Amino acid sequence: MIDRAAIVTAARRWIDTPYVDQHSRVCVGADCLGLILGVGRDVGTLTAYRPPAYTPNPDGKMLRREADAALVPVYQRVQPGMVGLFWYAHRRWPQHLAIFTDYRGLGMIHALSGHAVREHSINSFWSLRFVRAYDFPGVADG
Repeated sequence: MIDRAAIVTAARRWIDTPYVDQHSRVCVGADCLGLILGVGRDVGTLTAYRPPAYTPNPDGKMLRREADAALVPVYQRVQPGMVGLFWYAHRRWPQHLAIFTDYRGLGMIHALSGHAVREHSINSFWSLRFVRAYDFPGVADG
């Protein structure tokens, strides 16, 4: 079983990784999905998952469908180590993923175009765009 604290620790190793569309290599480059896939690999889950081809502005329906298929939807209070799905830039469907952390209460680590992977507290911009939370497969609840 994987513990959520180990997920946060693994995600923090990715901080300062440059944003590179459709990449998933720590210190080399990652986009938001690549960060989730890379952290999943780092903690021993999502090792066989391969996303379908996508563009720099992915189809939000595809992103939600793939998150629902590869991750485990949770219906409880968000906790550090969970994955968050967000909508972004006035689009109807969600187009962004992040890993929740304990940074200043509740924070997030994510890769956003134009920025290296970073961690910050959840502000109103992101809290208003939150759609759904997920666990990585094999996470120990608790």
